[in-house]
Amino acid sequence: MLRPGDREGVIRVNAPIALPRRISAGGVGSGEQGLPRTIGAGGSVARSSGEAAAAARGAGGTAGGWPVAVVAVSAGALAIATASQWLRTSVGLVPGAGSGDLFASRLAVELGATAALSAAFLALSALLRRVGGGVQRWIASAYLVAAAGYLLLSAVDAELWRYSGQRLRAVLLGAYSLHRGIHMTWSVLSGDVCFVLAAVTVLGSVAAVVHRQLRRRPGPAPAPWAVGALALAVSGLTSPWLTGLGNEERLSIRPAALNVVMDLGRAALPGSGVDDPAEAIRRMGELLGKPPGWPVDPAYPLWHAVPDDEAAYASFRARPLAERPDVVLVVLESAQAWELRFEEPTTESKAPALTRLFRERGLSFTRHHSSGYPSIEGWAGINFGLWCHPNDLILGRLRHRRYVGIADVLGRAGYHRILVSGRPDWENVEPFYERWYDRRFLDFDLTWDGGLVEPMKRLYDEAPPDRPRLLTIMTISTHPPFSLPPGRSFPASAGLRERYMLALAHLDDSLGRMLDHVRASGRWDRTVVVCVGDHSIMNEWISLRSARIGTPNAGETWTTLLLAAPGFPGGTVDERLASHVDVAPTILGLLGLGVSNHFLGRDLLAPGIPDVPAVAAHLGGVGFTEGPFRLQFRMSPGSPCRKFEYAVLERAETDPEVGPDYRHGREVATTPADATRAGTVRRVLEAYGELLSQDRIAPPGYAYGYPERPGDVPRH
Repeated sequence: MLRPGDREGVIRVNAPIALPRRISAGGVGSGEQGLPRTIGAGGSVARSSGEAAAAARGAGGTAGGWPVAVVAVSAGALAIATASQWLRTSVGLVPGAGSGDLFASRLAVELGATAALSAAFLALSALLRRVGGGVQRWIASAYLVAAAGYLLLSAVDAELWRYSGQRLRAVLLGAYSLHRGIHMTWSVLSGDVCFVLAAVTVLGSVAAVVHRQLRRRPGPAPAPWAVGALALAVSGLTSPWLTGLGNEERLSIRPAALNVVMDLGRAALPGSGVDDPAEAIRRMGELLGKPPGWPVDPAYPLWHAVPDDEAAYASFRARPLAERPDVVLVVLESAQAWELRFEEPTTESKAPALTRLFRERGLSFTRHHSSGYPSIEGWAGINFGLWCHPNDLILGRLRHRRYVGIADVLGRAGYHRILVSGRPDWENVEPFYERWYDRRFLDFDLTWDGGLVEPMKRLYDEAPPDRPRLLTIMTISTHPPFSLPPGRSFPASAGLRERYMLALAHLDDSLGRMLDHVRASGRWDRTVVVCVGDHSIMNEWISLRSARIGTPNAGETWTTLLLAAPGFPGGTVDERLASHVDVAPTILGLLGLGVSNHFLGRDLLAPGIPDVPAVAAHLGGVGFTEGPFRLQFRMSPGSPCRKFEYAVLERAETDPEVGPDYRHGREVATTPADATRAGTVRRVLEAYGELLSQDRIAPPGYAYGYPERPGDVPRH
């Protein structure tokens, strides 16, 4: 009924009323052309249809698309972690089989990390809930990018760990060139198809869900969700301490994104430095067995200077060719010392060519260790005679420092230098190869050692006959995921050890053919052969327990060193401790070439040399071997130390878990003296790291850094 003064067709109400969302046939719709859903008191329209839709998305008790998006990101991280643990790797290993009890802790940490990421964006969205929808869309977009980046880092970290046992760190991002090493990258990915497909599926699915939920429904997140995510983050990230996990175990499950962020933070912040660098350097001299009065030059304490360097080189170049021996340097990829014990009768069936060389005129150092792990670290130790940096990579971010390598020395001494290798493009060391070698065969597609034989013969035969030769052979077949010649494949059921032994047999056969060519050349009677592993590789037993043993462990560093030279009696074993830093000075000793260098080691063939420990370091981890014992600890002060009688060969003949294999020796109890020793080594490595960072290894004019460094032109 109309009241006086009312106009016909106008309904006046005293309270808001809600109209139905849709009226059938001929009624009112709820689209943009329909009636407004709410009419306010006094008859005014409360909102337009577009505003009402936004209100329904962002208010009215809903959280927009945030709940589904947050759950999808967390589920994606858990799926990647699960796949990385339980899918078989390219070398036949199931990583979670030996650390299943850590799996729940890893999931808790991943859940906590994704909750922390989500909590930050949930809180930001809730705080800005009254701001326009455009801001919410920006927050949603940023969350999508951050979540995708987190999951991508997690997937890359998982693949790297499955492939090499390493975790993703910021320093590795600059040490490897994935776009230049596309063949190597493809080899890694194609060898782990199941995990790669799982990771791609997870990444794509999560990105699609998050995009759909937050870009189409960009409402502000409710505060309770932010609070809940924060609580979940705290509980998840603190769970390793609450459950009593050890230091190495906590590091093994730490999210990749957190590792990278912490690395970048350490790089950006100035270091505290060593409290007493002079005392630390003095302690370094004790570890290295240096004589009293060392160092001679405190500014460059590692530099061993010869008074008239050029005269020493000139004198060597003036010798008759017969007094300048050829050098064949064989870098054995991932050589396991416990498998290549040449004095054992069973080794001949594994590696007949290397065993022949040993029996013919070989000296085997059965307790030899690499200076680090992986190959890029081992190559720095062999060529530069240096320890690895305790927290960085010499051939990574530190490649622009001044170094002199054994190939530099031999080039200046008049040697014609040859390199044969496959796929070196993954590591950024190719410019060094260009400086070190006069002739090179580098095949980026080559993954098997048989492909090196004919190029090696050709380059060797084309070398100038009136100059001594340095021939470097870098083998590749035993590089994970291991390779065989075209037309051959590993048995589908083969485990890690069976695959490794098949690849080792192919390496040995190919190397034997190359050495036979040198034998037939007429130069064999004045050729020195040095076979050295760039590092070792964890077998199945150690791989499954690496989260507790730590890194670099004996399974990563206990590797081969075999010297063979004219006049050696052959079949000789030396059980003294040796390491990569001894290789270059031993070569100089065999040649009788005394020149300036920064090699830390000793000539292993010199009389009366002291027994010194072997030091291996890799990104915060230390393996310190002294006598029969090995200490494993971290560079962080106060971190716990573990002790192993590492060379005890207790093979698990009856162990149904892995079968016969090396078990990292026997763990023994540590003593207070061990903790003190570990503290001393930490301080020494900190001081050594500062020398590298400050470019105080070699004085200007003697050595040259990365070939791209301005002003550095090799002398030879």
